[in-house]
Amino acid sequence: MKISRLLVSGPAAVAALTLCAAPALAAPGDQDSDSAAPQSVSTQFSDEEVAVMAKSSGRTIQEQTAHLDEQETQNNTYAELYEQGYDYDGAYFDENNTLVLQAAAGSDAAEAAEAAGLEVASPQFGEERLGEIASELTDAIGADGNIASISPNVVDDTVVVTVVNSAGESTVSELAAGYGDAVTIEQGEANIMQANVAGGDKMDLGGGYCSAGFGANDGSRNYMVWAGHCVEPVDQVLAADGSLVGTTVDSKFTSYDGLPDRDMGIVELADGVTMDGTVNQQGQYEVELDASRGAWKAPIGTDTCKSGATSGVTCGQITGYDATVTYSDRQGRVQAQVSGLGEASICTAPGDSGGAYVSGGYAVGLTSGGPGDQECGFNAGYAPGMSYFQPVTDALDEYGLEYGTLGTGDTGEDDPWW
Repeated sequence: MKISRLLVSGPAAVAALTLCAAPALAAPGDQDSDSAAPQSVSTQFSDEEVAVMAKSSGRTIQEQTAHLDEQETQNNTYAELYEQGYDYDGAYFDENNTLVLQAAAGSDAAEAAEAAGLEVASPQFGEERLGEIASELTDAIGADGNIASISPNVVDDTVVVTVVNSAGESTVSELAAGYGDAVTIEQGEANIMQANVAGGDKMDLGGGYCSAGFGANDGSRNYMVWAGHCVEPVDQVLAADGSLVGTTVDSKFTSYDGLPDRDMGIVELADGVTMDGTVNQQGQYEVELDASRGAWKAPIGTDTCKSGATSGVTCGQITGYDATVTYSDRQGRVQAQVSGLGEASICTAPGDSGGAYVSGGYAVGLTSGGPGDQECGFNAGYAPGMSYFQPVTDALDEYGLEYGTLGTGDTGEDDPWW
């Protein structure tokens, strides 16, 4: 993100923060009604951003533009149906880029969706029940380094439990048997929180680094919402020149305490420091990644890009919400178990933590972590991979904040803060 040059100039090395309050759990499926509601949006992608997506997706510029326009139109139709009082048990874009709404066959909601030109599915379980099952499994298993994640998969109508070895599979198998087809066990890699231990000219964590999040306010003060594990370690956020950017307020994350967490936190920005809605395009591409239109909980299947200090601009689709993820260190010790995360087919790497997930001018998420064996390259667009993110809407709801900082305006300067 850009920070006004009143206090910040040159490469930004920003320290993360210490915990100020005890961690709190929001169980899978336990979403705030406002953040979970479908939202009408007016997306806007720059020509350069569309070009990056088209190059790595195999579409032409025209095909990629049509793809994104179709997503916006269908999303807004979904929001209109919601405003009319119709309720759906999950929604996602299918492989044909058609928005599918889940409702009982023959119901008023199903007929309304079909009349509006959307597809309808009548799943055996559905989003609400999958969330309940994921929560039950999370409570039964606890934080276990042999189990990477527990994630509702609305598209496939199952809860996917990813295990990293035979011990994890043994732990899960008996529990999963009681849920029948509602639970699927898969082999995968252990997840790591993506705050790099290597030095670098990024957001300095005192030996490692994270990537900037998004600005917010409470009507009188400005904040940055960030990944909680970036906020955790220190008290102040500093620029490379040593000037104060902000101070810790809260984190819902604590390492190695054995308690369930959320990966969210906030930094109160120092006087005169603001964050506008632009996002670091990481230099290689002339990509105007923008998040000035607000925060959005985008439907599953929505095309999204992420900006991070290590892997640059990478893109993919949102693949789910309400994932419970276990993070382990290089010695295999459980660092934390985090619930309420979004999931995406977007490659991320150590040092990307806290970084911005954006779509069509909207802030979508903050990088939390992902499998430890990914090789994303740099500015690779739709590079193969996956990751987890903290939805921005949930963080704003948790802290009672509005998106964007007060007093943000065009500085008239051409030099970005990074």
